[in-house]
Amino acid sequence: MAKESRAELTFANASTSKPYQREVAAGTMRRIARGIYTPNTKDNLEIIVQRNRHDIIAKMFPGSVVTHRSAIEIGSAAQPHIYLSGFRAERNVKLPGLTIHVLAGPAALEGDIPFRTFYIASQARHFLENLSPSRGTAESRKTIPRDELERRLSEIKISLGEKALNEIRDRAKALAPALGLQREFKTLDGIVGAMLATQPDAGVASEQALANARAEPYDIDRIKLFESLALALRSVRTPPYRPTPDIRGDLTTLHTFAFMEAYFSNFIEGTEFEIDEARKIIFERLNIPKRADDTHDILNTYRLVVDTFEMSRRPGTEDELLEQLEHRHRSILDHRKDKNPGVFKTIPNRTGDTRFVEPALVKGTLCRAFQLYRDLSSALARAIFMQVAVSEVHPFDDGNGRLSRIMMNAELTEANECRIIIPTVYRDDYLTALKAFSQAREIQPVIRMLQRAQAFTASMDYSNYGAAKTSFETANAFKAPRDAALAFEERKAE
Repeated sequence: MAKESRAELTFANASTSKPYQREVAAGTMRRIARGIYTPNTKDNLEIIVQRNRHDIIAKMFPGSVVTHRSAIEIGSAAQPHIYLSGFRAERNVKLPGLTIHVLAGPAALEGDIPFRTFYIASQARHFLENLSPSRGTAESRKTIPRDELERRLSEIKISLGEKALNEIRDRAKALAPALGLQREFKTLDGIVGAMLATQPDAGVASEQALANARAEPYDIDRIKLFESLALALRSVRTPPYRPTPDIRGDLTTLHTFAFMEAYFSNFIEGTEFEIDEARKIIFERLNIPKRADDTHDILNTYRLVVDTFEMSRRPGTEDELLEQLEHRHRSILDHRKDKNPGVFKTIPNRTGDTRFVEPALVKGTLCRAFQLYRDLSSALARAIFMQVAVSEVHPFDDGNGRLSRIMMNAELTEANECRIIIPTVYRDDYLTALKAFSQAREIQPVIRMLQRAQAFTASMDYSNYGAAKTSFETANAFKAPRDAALAFEERKAE
């Protein structure tokens, strides 16, 4: 017969503790504190207490309210100090690795969240409480630092909007008398007012929190991901400089390269033509019956990427970034009015399991990303960052993939470095790396993938259409990923 499993903690009183005391004497249980026992005889008692701290509160302090900083840190891996309200007198209960501070103060109020047998203070309540006076070390103080509190308020404004911040302030005003925290409400009111630009800035101690709160709302998780990408791009070993083919001095090379770039950038998005058919569309104005939109897709992309003046423009400000995205998107999709060319999306979009940045957060996320982009020193680093950022934000209803690659190659063109072409055979590598970045936060694969794609692009012959077609065929560029692998010999850097 299977042995019955036992809970890690057992609670007893004077009348029920004797059996457990005998087990303690026998070495099959340990006493944690008065009335608390565990059959776990191996793990450190501090570890046992920490992972069972919610059970301890539920059993020992039913009806209490987890308050002050503890309401914010309730989900942390460890809390060496927990503050509870709802009692007449104050006292401390010390356990291995945990001190429970019992505070005199109100029990549960409107908005407090029920959890097991106790409550967790509402946002409005714990923001007020965290503005109250507090003493002790950084670890033991019952309040979080002021700048941390302001950062949390600014993130609420950024992610949930002004309405959410106003609602917290309104609820705090209603709660302040019951908590005896009217003075703290005045402070909170000043902070929120400063963040909403309705009161003087003096209400906020942290300039960064104020700047964040007043900025365009943005996708916090995406920006953290972009920060990781920027850090990796700053520390990655710089690859050999790969000069661009002579697209500024030789007209045939320019037209050949731009054709290949436009052809593959559309093919990867599903606008598929045979290579010779695509050449006739661009250079002989071939009309394909019932494929007018597809032919304009490749024509418009070609017209944009062959324009070396436009493809040498880099954004110097956030506004210039937004303007270039709108202009280039309009240039690509001007013929597809149903795709809202040049207009940022108003409806959320997704690909498979990846949900892109919400429409209301697009401009703010792009502007935040720009601040990271402008600090990157190498053209290839900026190019990779720009491609990934635009792809990850997906700012328009359609055409985001082509636009992301155009923004990437504009960085390289301006620096006279070789642009990047993603051939058909490399499509799966490209999409897999982007998916790994988006869903698994894997940074290096997308960097390595685009570095290799640039090395491939630089190794091809663009002296004329025939030579280019042959070199791309030799590299398996036109084949499906399931049928072949990209094969080329990297040219040595000059």
